[in-house]
Amino acid sequence: MNKEMNKEMNKEMNKGMNKEMNKEDKTGILVGGAPLLKTEEVLLKMIEEVRRSIKEETAETGANDGANSDSAIIIAADRGIDFFVRNKIKPDIWQGDMDSTDAELRRKVEEMMPELETRTCSPIKDFTDTKICTDILLEKGCRDLHIFGGVGGERADHTLANIQLLFELAKKDVYACLYSDTGNMFVLNGPATYEFPKKEKGDISVFALTDIARGVKIKGLFYEYEGDLKNDFALGVSNSFCGKEGSISLEEGAVLIVEKE
Repeated sequence: MNKEMNKEMNKEMNKGMNKEMNKEDKTGILVGGAPLLKTEEVLLKMIEEVRRSIKEETAETGANDGANSDSAIIIAADRGIDFFVRNKIKPDIWQGDMDSTDAELRRKVEEMMPELETRTCSPIKDFTDTKICTDILLEKGCRDLHIFGGVGGERADHTLANIQLLFELAKKDVYACLYSDTGNMFVLNGPATYEFPKKEKGDISVFALTDIARGVKIKGLFYEYEGDLKNDFALGVSNSFCGKEGSISLEEGAVLIVEKE
């Protein structure tokens, strides 16, 4: 990914996280099978930006290794392939146990993307398809992950599993955002700081994931706070941006941040 594209994605997609990506790090875009709704527009724009960056890279270097391998990896998790079929976009990888993909959809994939790298696994397994997909992205050098289609649908348990997955990734120093119409989510694993500009709008909540999140400081929001947060008391719910620069930081533990414009 070129320098300007990397900078812009860090600014707009990483929402001000104080974490610099190394030039070797790649962006991973993962699409699951839950309803995308309005986040589909965000996803299409993100893929368009990635592809534009690849074209610029190719023009500068003259190299063309195919797909998105030099800058980003796009992966479909099981029924998440439906998004790509509908929009006539080929991902890099299709991974899943295929328990939610019907024969008609598989036929369309075979016709439209005959050379698509497809990885299947048994539905009797210890890990979700989303977890397996994030492991693949990490193996391929992705440290900046954007997960769509991982919230809602018919399985509340999968939403909770994906929140736990965000925590696992944060402990590995991997930025991961879970996008949905009801709020975008990411985890801060202390010590860490999330900074935001004046232009941010909407609601924001902060929940302790560990028993205690110590040394939490919330500045520049409607409700400011300094102290500890506990995971059995939702003190940080329903805050809001108010046109100020600010930050959320913690010294120890982990918090889940949920933003909704």
